[in-house]
Amino acid sequence: MTIPLSLYIHLPWCVKKCPYCDFNAHPLKEDTPKELYIEHLIEDLNSHYDVLTQRKLHSIFIGGGTPSVFTANELQPLFSALKPFIQSDIEITMEANPGVLDCSQFPEYRQLGINRLSIGGQSFDQGSLQALGRFHSATQTHQAIRLAKTAGFKRINLDLMYGTPHQSLSQALYDLELFLSYEIEHLSWYQLNIEPNTKFAVQKPHIPASEIIDSIDHHGRKILQQAGYRPYEISAWTQNQPSHHNLNYWRFGDYLGIGCGAHSKLTLSNQITRIIKQKHPKAYLTKPKVQQQENIPSDQILLEFAINFFRTTDKMYFNDFESYTSIPKQILINQLKKYLPSDWIEITQSYFRLTPQGQRYYNEICLRLSKA
Repeated sequence: MTIPLSLYIHLPWCVKKCPYCDFNAHPLKEDTPKELYIEHLIEDLNSHYDVLTQRKLHSIFIGGGTPSVFTANELQPLFSALKPFIQSDIEITMEANPGVLDCSQFPEYRQLGINRLSIGGQSFDQGSLQALGRFHSATQTHQAIRLAKTAGFKRINLDLMYGTPHQSLSQALYDLELFLSYEIEHLSWYQLNIEPNTKFAVQKPHIPASEIIDSIDHHGRKILQQAGYRPYEISAWTQNQPSHHNLNYWRFGDYLGIGCGAHSKLTLSNQITRIIKQKHPKAYLTKPKVQQQENIPSDQILLEFAINFFRTTDKMYFNDFESYTSIPKQILINQLKKYLPSDWIEITQSYFRLTPQGQRYYNEICLRLSKA
């Protein structure tokens, strides 16, 4: 089988970097070289011409930073360069934050060919937004969803965060109730984590007690499932289609990354290669774009596969596993049986997957397999 190939495009600037954010993001300034950056993205894209012409793109994801600080007019040259590689039915997602500039561009983004929006709302509660250091208001979160629908977007994701500073159970569940009222296709519902090298790591906020967070998770899952949403990944819920792009990551598909700090994973002649681009925008614009390129050692492939795939609730058929990793299925079966309890993993003649019990121990599973 042909391993699906996706494209990730990184636009690194945002209006303000949030105190919990550990992404490769930089505050937007008056002299930010947006036009020059687009020119370098096109150059980066064309450097992968051989791969792009040999395999159809499965999906495109434009992330950041906040990509919607770029207007549709500023993105137009990039989309012209992408045109030869885009199929009519391809999923093209762009991240956007609520805000006047961002939302006013929604119709123009759709005309470019973007057919899926991922809106970084994080909460409908003004106090929670302020505690998270967000620059948009709760009112703008509502406006962004309405304007996305008015612009004709059928596929919309909303990011909501729980376990935020001082958040109560009722506040978290109210966020979910408001989400459900909009009948949006997709929800990314994830817990706030304090990451190293962030402002929250230095000035730790008052996070709810673990009992409250567990209660939010328990009751929130019940509410979403009763509303017809299904979890297909640790933090991803859908009433219709999953994110094709993210699912390709989690199923260990291939992807190209263009832009500063972007990663690529490519399978060529049964060898998996990792490519990392220059992380800082200045370095990306002035130095050779590839900062690091290496083949993934065969003894690390199983762990990398597990870190990705075991985030999902999917079955993985052994034929697909062997195609994606070049690892014989019996080696996988032996490792799973050796390191994981039988009630964590379901193994049949044709497929394997985590059980609901195993999904609760994702971090422990990755830790055990890292020592295999």
